[in-house]
Amino acid sequence: MNLEERKKFLDTLYSLKGDSNKIDEEASLLNSTISYPGSIARFRKFTKMNLGALSKNRLFFSTSDYYNDPLDSNVGVSVDKIKDKLKDTLFNESVNNSLVDKYKPFMSDDFAKLVLSMPNASNRNILNSSIDKALLFVKELIRRQTYSICFTEDVYNLSSWIYYGDENKGFELIYGVKDGALSGLSCSKFEKCLKCPMTNQEKYLYPVGYADKPYESTTYATAYFCFLVCSILSPNELNDIKKRLPSGIWEREKIILTKGKKLYADLEWRLILPSYTFAPYHFDNKNNEFVFDKIKEQPFIECAPDAIVIGSKMSSHNVSRLIDVAKKAGIKKIMKAKYTLDNKLKYLDVIE
Repeated sequence: MNLEERKKFLDTLYSLKGDSNKIDEEASLLNSTISYPGSIARFRKFTKMNLGALSKNRLFFSTSDYYNDPLDSNVGVSVDKIKDKLKDTLFNESVNNSLVDKYKPFMSDDFAKLVLSMPNASNRNILNSSIDKALLFVKELIRRQTYSICFTEDVYNLSSWIYYGDENKGFELIYGVKDGALSGLSCSKFEKCLKCPMTNQEKYLYPVGYADKPYESTTYATAYFCFLVCSILSPNELNDIKKRLPSGIWEREKIILTKGKKLYADLEWRLILPSYTFAPYHFDNKNNEFVFDKIKEQPFIECAPDAIVIGSKMSSHNVSRLIDVAKKAGIKKIMKAKYTLDNKLKYLDVIE
């Protein structure tokens, strides 16, 4: 998909209202703007971890904070607007039920009432004095909500070979795409899949859209700020509070599928898990701030690539190791990248 086609996709995504009664209709409208390529690729460094994943044909999902670009899935918010929404509610000494109406556009009545019933003035003062720090945390929390796997539709992408492929010393994995999904996906095909939580988990493949600025998500971020407040004031009710969060239908997609126009050359696609990720964190009372905890385990899928391409500068020792791992993983097509005399990149079959 070119820049114009991706803009149409992104404009359509932005236009979706997230009406739970029309979710199928909205999804169909969005899908009508997508032209799937026949294949997509990932470029990898030659590391023990990547070889281990290759040996089992595993693709690991990550949240945006793991990506190389610190502004990836950046959340566009207006701090002033959020403060205006909060000052007459969260930090008002005399809370009354009429203020709940201000929250109706983005959270349920019971959640709004819970937020508005903050009884402790000292807690209000703590939050008021550190609101900017908390809002920065909210932006990062939203970035960590969604698991995804990144690909490019340009299997000859030179910048990807340099950056992700370790300056041509790494390798490339090429995956087939059929009917909007990875064709080599093995989820639910084996007995071991019956016990895997990913078997019945929906996975959606979307193009990334490129825009001049991040998606504006002030209202969504405000709701999450309120969630953080409640997690401090009512830690024993945290799980119940999570259930009361606004659904955020399409909000996470709008955030994670928007990137700056300068990165258009990546021609990126992302495989997304639609379910929420609640990044583990705790409130550090000593330093009066939220702190993220380490994620114990990343979700993954098993998907056999159609082909593997060896980087043009990979050492002969690593080439032998990579070919051995690829064969054991059942990858039948193995190629080697080569630059011609006129500086064009070609992939040649490896014959042993």
